[in-house]
Amino acid sequence: QHPNIVAVFDLGEEQNVAYIAMEVLRGEDFRKVIEKRRDVPLGKKVELMIQVCEALHHAHARGVIHRDIKPSNLFFTDEGQAKVMDFGIARLPSSRLTVAGNILGTPNYMAPEQMLGRPTDARTDLFSAALVFFELLVYTHPFHAAVIPKRIVEGEPDSLFDHDSSLPILLEKVLGRALCKD
Repeated sequence: QHPNIVAVFDLGEEQNVAYIAMEVLRGEDFRKVIEKRRDVPLGKKVELMIQVCEALHHAHARGVIHRDIKPSNLFFTDEGQAKVMDFGIARLPSSRLTVAGNILGTPNYMAPEQMLGRPTDARTDLFSAALVFFELLVYTHPFHAAVIPKRIVEGEPDSLFDHDSSLPILLEKVLGRALCKD
């Protein structure tokens, strides 16, 4: 449980149908915020980014790797809070299974090692989060291309300054480091 992770109250199966009962969220996911180019002040965007990182830190400290961080799995509540959702393909500490060679996730938001079927760890989530944060800040993907996954694996990300030169240099440095391939 963490204030920036959607609360799950129950899960199970009823008449051969799986269900998850979770808290009701009012607001919209980051995908909609990005698509609408919603006018969110820079300070609030940074606050949301911090909240997502705190949620991921909480999960990672418990051995849980999300593996599908993308705009539609991050939620901006009406109360101004970020919530990480959908741990459906998360790797849990109790898992003895390895998935090297298998690709799980959403390709436009995967870290290079994830796309290449290599082992994943907390850094995989941080790379994916940085992709979303870049989009939240400037409303475009840092690896925008006809085939985004190929550019993620083979190319370099855009600079934030290519899209908004008024942003603080610290954000460019932080996202630049988070989007490193190694």
